[in-house]
Amino acid sequence: RSVTRSFQYMVAMFLIVALTMAVCGGSETPGSDESAISETLEFVASSPGIMPSSFEKMLGYIADTPESRDSLQITDIAELRVGFGIVVPGDEATFEQTTDYMLEVMVGAYKTVGIQLTNNIGTGGGVETFLSGFKRSNFRATETTRDSLGFDVRNVDQVATFGDYQFGGEILLGSFTPEITDEHLAAYEDCVPHDVVTHSNVGYYAWGEDLKQSLKLRIAKPAYDNLGRGGRIVVMDGMAARTFSHDPMKQIIDASKDVQPSLADDPDYVMAAMLLASYGAMNVRFTGNPSSVESSIARIEEAWGSGLEKVVSIEEMRAQFAQSNLVQRYKVAAVGSAFPESEGGAPDTYAVLIYSSETEAIENASQLKKRIEEDEYFREANQPNRRPDDPYISSMWLEKLTDYEVWSEGNAVILRVNAECFGNALEQPMLWDGGNPIIIHNLLVTE
Repeated sequence: RSVTRSFQYMVAMFLIVALTMAVCGGSETPGSDESAISETLEFVASSPGIMPSSFEKMLGYIADTPESRDSLQITDIAELRVGFGIVVPGDEATFEQTTDYMLEVMVGAYKTVGIQLTNNIGTGGGVETFLSGFKRSNFRATETTRDSLGFDVRNVDQVATFGDYQFGGEILLGSFTPEITDEHLAAYEDCVPHDVVTHSNVGYYAWGEDLKQSLKLRIAKPAYDNLGRGGRIVVMDGMAARTFSHDPMKQIIDASKDVQPSLADDPDYVMAAMLLASYGAMNVRFTGNPSSVESSIARIEEAWGSGLEKVVSIEEMRAQFAQSNLVQRYKVAAVGSAFPESEGGAPDTYAVLIYSSETEAIENASQLKKRIEEDEYFREANQPNRRPDDPYISSMWLEKLTDYEVWSEGNAVILRVNAECFGNALEQPMLWDGGNPIIIHNLLVTE
């Protein structure tokens, strides 16, 4: 990541100009959205150490929709490989060698940085990564997609999953060439026939009806998943994507061609991505849907309905929230984890909250620190078969965290936290109560 300060400054200035052209327009009014954008861009300009990363590049392919703003995860496979010292197998590698590579990355990411590559936890159920090859169903496979699609897990440098099963999708960056995929699909005899659909002068492949499942076509080659959904696949130079239906695929294509706004056009998303990358995060989970008291209680009630043991009442939860030091609603939140500083240690988890002004960021950094130091952490539900003396039910946040820092940068609040005694689970459930030991959205609940 080491580059000269002059090059960093040029890149930062390029980003400012691009963002300004894409987002800003007209006169700037104090307190307006344009003013907030200006503060974000001024911070980027004054931070030559913050470099554009694969996170920002990926944002350019993510259409700005309610589904992508609800939940988006990006994982930098290339950076994980560097951190682990993993070499990508060559073209001559056997299926077993390729599978060993896939497992080395997946297991290493989870054990070392707490990252689960297989799914994006969102309020709509999430999207499992399928096209990348980093998937649970690979354990039952006998070959990769290299023969049928012309690429497999070895071609992938970054993975993004966003939205829910109906309106979400998966996007990959890496070594992808549409002509190679065309050749392999034409030559592979065992493939289920596909249609070619053209949108914005880009052709993509389609199998079956939108969202339709088929027991007979489960794991059918080349594109059917374990539920028998064929989906849609597009391959461009350096990018591939899969969705379950036509609409999100068309949105991806339009975002990549600047026909439709992408999340890269939102300077708040760009700022959050750049900050996390500068702290060495290997992944980032975004949401533009702040967790409020009411939405938190709704998720808790849903968890109870799914069979989790109810250990407190809604009235008790409301009473505790009323006495808590809750932060104000943020515009965008992003969470990611970086490699441990020492071998065998736990990863540092970073949370970035973007506000409308520097003043709001300063106020909420102080509020978040008070929440950690003065508020109680409690579990609203227990997983089945937990011990009766489970210590997670009620204690102070400060007792849960082995180390933490809170500060502000421009209009961003940054939290660095470590929870070594609870393993790597802190980052994973930011957007959804996944039943992990520490649920970070409980810390970031807003007024």
